[in-house]
Amino acid sequence: MASREEDRAARAPAALFDDLDEALRSEFGARVIYGLLARSERDEELARLFATLADEQHAQIERLRSLIVALGGRARAACRRRTVLAHALHAFRFVGGRKFALRLCHDAQASLEYRYHGVGRYLAAIGTVALAESAGTLATTKGRHARALLTWLEHGDHPAGPPRRR
Repeated sequence: MASREEDRAARAPAALFDDLDEALRSEFGARVIYGLLARSERDEELARLFATLADEQHAQIERLRSLIVALGGRARAACRRRTVLAHALHAFRFVGGRKFALRLCHDAQASLEYRYHGVGRYLAAIGTVALAESAGTLATTKGRHARALLTWLEHGDHPAGPPRRR
């Protein structure tokens, strides 16, 4: 016999699954672009950041896939289109500059954070607290990623920013 929370989760609307599938595709793209940027970045500190983000993406993808399955959906294993788009963004980085790639990555992370918070609020409203907490964990990770990328966007080539005038 299914628990009350599982029963509520099983009635999740199709729009929620569409939203989570779109988020999962974005996570696959993020994993690829961060891996590419980690290998090609000349700045060692930024390369380490990208490598860390790429490593964290593996766990993020698994958490999201688990959430989709817990809600009764089918979670894709990969997304070829996002892989191709990540490679295109990486190639464009050499023309458009690092700041463009950073801005795109930051905006994607901030958007996913907002999306996961919305999913968490919906799941909490229907009484699936454990699943809402899972969505909250996803949002927290995305927020941390967005803030790390924003630091590089706001402070240019050095995370401490330009020298202060005295």
